[in-house]
Amino acid sequence: MAQKHVPNPVPLAIPSWLWAEASHDLRQPLQALEWIALALPATSPDELRRSADNIVQLSQMIGRMHALLAGLAALAEGSSGRGAETVTSAVALDDLSRAAIADIAELAEDRGVGISATLPAVTRTVTVPGRWLQEAVTGLLLHAIKNTRGKNIAVTLQDAGGLIRLDVVFEAGEISPRLLKAAFVDASYGKKPSAWKLGLGLGMLSHLARVLGIGFTRRATGNDIHTLTLLIGGERSPG
Repeated sequence: MAQKHVPNPVPLAIPSWLWAEASHDLRQPLQALEWIALALPATSPDELRRSADNIVQLSQMIGRMHALLAGLAALAEGSSGRGAETVTSAVALDDLSRAAIADIAELAEDRGVGISATLPAVTRTVTVPGRWLQEAVTGLLLHAIKNTRGKNIAVTLQDAGGLIRLDVVFEAGEISPRLLKAAFVDASYGKKPSAWKLGLGLGMLSHLARVLGIGFTRRATGNDIHTLTLLIGGERSPG
């Protein structure tokens, strides 16, 4: 009797609850690679070149997805990797936000979207991984770029006493539940090779926020203005 199909085991580095959140998003680029492979024998030289470019991008996407999952799993499990990344010194959150904006600037330009930033100097001593804070800000920006129907995204940083508030505000119509809970956000409509970015989607960002002990909220007003907010605690740095 033929054996029933048994799914490939989940990679050990990624707990099952986290894998379940991302499995759908991972399946899409894998299915695209399979489609390209099936189509290759009948393609023209130009189509072969395009397929090769797509294969490279999809492979990079899958690698980036797995790296983000593995890193977040290490944080969630309190592994030694977290201790190596944890920032316990003064962090200039305005500079961290500028770095995230600079990372996606070419993509935003390619999409015809401007980013206005109000980032007063805000320095706090935090005990969360600075690299993941930047990943969170980048994820918010990529989500805004992917979904905005306007021409500007506003980023503001405020020192609210006990918390630092970072808002990403953009104009968009109704955003589908699928995109709101997606594990990854892929802003890949640009024609230039560098005008492509993949980051944590809002679904995975909610997990990251809980792991890091920061606040994350999303709200939309009646005039289709969406606001994504990070609330970051920490001690004020001397001076």
